[in-house]
Amino acid sequence: MTVLRQGPRLPGPHGSFGGASGSMLRGQVVVAEYPEPHPVRRSLRGSRLRRLAAAAILCSLPLAASGSSLLRGDAAARRGNTGLCRSAAADAYWDYTDGGASWNVGQCCLAKGQSPKNLTAVPNALADASTLFWGYHLVERPVTMRNTGRVLSATLDADTGGLFMGAEFPRVLVDMYSIWKVEIHTPSEHTFGGMQVPLELQVFHRRRGVVDEAPSPSDVAVMSFGFVGGGQASPFLDALRQGGLPDQAGEEKWVNAEAPAVLHFAELFGPGVTGAPASAFWQYTGSLTMPPCSTGVQWFVRQDSLIASPATINKFKEAITAITPIAQKRVGNARNLQPPCGTTKVVRPIKDVSDKLDGAFKTTDKKFQYAAAHAQKEQAEFERSLNAPPPLYEKCMARLAEAARQLMATKERQKKACTEVEVHRQKLRTSGDGLKRLAAGQRLNGKKALCKQSATVIRALTSELDGGQSRCEQIKSATASSAIAAPLSTAASSVSALTGLR
Repeated sequence: MTVLRQGPRLPGPHGSFGGASGSMLRGQVVVAEYPEPHPVRRSLRGSRLRRLAAAAILCSLPLAASGSSLLRGDAAARRGNTGLCRSAAADAYWDYTDGGASWNVGQCCLAKGQSPKNLTAVPNALADASTLFWGYHLVERPVTMRNTGRVLSATLDADTGGLFMGAEFPRVLVDMYSIWKVEIHTPSEHTFGGMQVPLELQVFHRRRGVVDEAPSPSDVAVMSFGFVGGGQASPFLDALRQGGLPDQAGEEKWVNAEAPAVLHFAELFGPGVTGAPASAFWQYTGSLTMPPCSTGVQWFVRQDSLIASPATINKFKEAITAITPIAQKRVGNARNLQPPCGTTKVVRPIKDVSDKLDGAFKTTDKKFQYAAAHAQKEQAEFERSLNAPPPLYEKCMARLAEAARQLMATKERQKKACTEVEVHRQKLRTSGDGLKRLAAGQRLNGKKALCKQSATVIRALTSELDGGQSRCEQIKSATASSAIAAPLSTAASSVSALTGLR
């Protein structure tokens, strides 16, 4: 092999520029000669170099000008894509017709730093000593599931829980995220065990204190869970579809609205197809999987899939199928897998801290702590004086207070939804014909359904409040009876003992 350094090159005595004959360079630099490699080795090495060169080109240029169009000849190239991403405002419409290959919005046409990934093909890197702590309260109140026309999405209260990164919870933490929303994709976007699975649940979090509906990607962390059909149900997914899923763009429905439905996040970390609970997640830095595909998002992906009943998975598929464009050959709302392009992943250990959430972030104000301790002492002394059992009455009243809060919130939502029914009815009258009228009709039906469903939830909560008050009073009476009966029983025993002594 001949290695050239610089300067114009002169052919060798046989007119060759390389090989055993050698060559000279005019000027300062002389060629260094090495034995030629074996032809087979040279071929393999050349093939590897060509693959590396192709990967470098793919990851350094926009997707529309590189890998996705030059190597596949996709829709972006056929439409004359210039390789320069337009802004979201310049290209508001997008769909999953080609799995996102033609998205020319935000950072979607870039290859580097994009999601989703086939994480089995992404190289590992060394992780720091931090643990991913997770903790969530049970969600027993109704949740609004919305069909955006592209994805099923449900927003959750930030006080439900979240993620915490650090060496020790809660004293040594470097990052904290509050839960934001959940989204459903079918089929999955990421791979689980090297394969795409029928459904992916993405749980979005925002950095603690951030409330923007379009937060910076560096303030977003997403936990990803894959589901396959099997012989056991997923109560979590069942709760997310309980009450019916919205199957029209813009439609909203209440889910998780009636007992025994409950969102118990611990299920997502329990045994999966391998039969073992999750002990670690894959973590990598990627992007949003929908336009504008902004990079800098922290992804935490469970390595194995969870199991759900085929009927439940099919219900989510049906809701997505209903909004899939006719021209789309592959039904679903999953973006194509993106090339690794230098991305690495780490194996991040996880730990449940759900039972420590309530006391994790108490104030350190000493005056407040003294007042709280004094109040707790007086409460304990009062309960001891009554010889009272655990405060079931207080728990009952707290549940009624929560139901009252839900009732007020539901009435506000109903008022808004029912008011919007008339607004959308007027829009339908002025929408003209064709697709605009069809879309206006779908939005009107969605608001009608939400208005009607709100009335059902209001009746259920009102019934709970009416019956709950009497139940709490019964508990209070039983508690008082126990408090009186205990001293009388003790006195009777004493009398009996004295009588026996006589």
